[in-house]
Amino acid sequence: GALLANLFMREGDVFCYVYDRSGEEEQVRLMDEATGTAANLPMAVLVNGKSASTSELVAGALHDTHGALLIGETTFGKGRTQRIIRLASGHATLLLSNVGYLTPSRAVVDHVGLPPDVACRPDIVGVMYWEGGSQEPGSLMSDPCIKLAADKLSTQQPNLSGQSS
Repeated sequence: GALLANLFMREGDVFCYVYDRSGEEEQVRLMDEATGTAANLPMAVLVNGKSASTSELVAGALHDTHGALLIGETTFGKGRTQRIIRLASGHATLLLSNVGYLTPSRAVVDHVGLPPDVACRPDIVGVMYWEGGSQEPGSLMSDPCIKLAADKLSTQQPNLSGQSS
């Protein structure tokens, strides 16, 4: 998730907070790989009940750090990460949920999800396969949530100051 966030956030921006079983928190900031190529542009992130884990981390970071609009439905609410432990027998694997995370504004994600800023739920969810650019870009606008996001973004101004929101 941090690799994707590097395109939209700047070096030093808070990506999330992680906490362990004792409740001790650690701030996770983006390092010098963060280019912030699109950090000054208005942003919207489409979310729904299947947006989970890393996608929630990125959505929360863009929302809290750069004011990205969350459009859609409340996310799944998986605010924990797992460590994979291969057992000595080699025939079994243990997934250990050892760390939870919060958004940069310290919003809890686990079991509650991220609520959208603007609610949107398409009547019919269509599946499109984008292989080799075979779909017409304009066909995306038939999705009401994408159209809503485009309408909202068209009224926002770029952040030319270069400062985080």
